[in-house]
Amino acid sequence: MTDQEHKTSDKLQRLRCLLNKKMTIVMSDGRMLNGNFLCTDCHQNVILGACYEYHKVQGDNEREEPRALGLAMVPGRHIISIYVEKSSVESPEWSAGISNSTNHDDAPS
Repeated sequence: MTDQEHKTSDKLQRLRCLLNKKMTIVMSDGRMLNGNFLCTDCHQNVILGACYEYHKVQGDNEREEPRALGLAMVPGRHIISIYVEKSSVESPEWSAGISNSTNHDDAPS
């Protein structure tokens, strides 16, 4: 196995560890989506199952109001950051958020 194949294999394994885990995606328009990670593609689009959308409601009492979406496709170009719920992850290296949609390898503490 070449070094490049090994790196690709490691990345795929890390991605497989996230399957069916609860995550929150922050989008470029300020909405937050919370659901189960089901899949992604080469364009960094993400499919979430059992998804809820949260957006801020303006008014005297600013609050976030949920809306059930079910199955949702999130375009990769609109993803600002991804946070994986700690309780759903076995591996400690994935217990923190994943930021910057162009480089999903960075996991800030």
